[in-house]
Amino acid sequence: MCSAGTPEAAREAIGVANIRQMTGQLKMRSSP
Repeated sequence: MCSAGTPEAAREAIGVANIRQMTGQLKMRSSP
């Protein structure tokens, strides 16, 4: 299941999504 388009862009988007999710979890954890 590999798209012939731009896998690098997809990887970058996934990485950004993961970072946002991690930061979101950290923010939720720090806030009471």
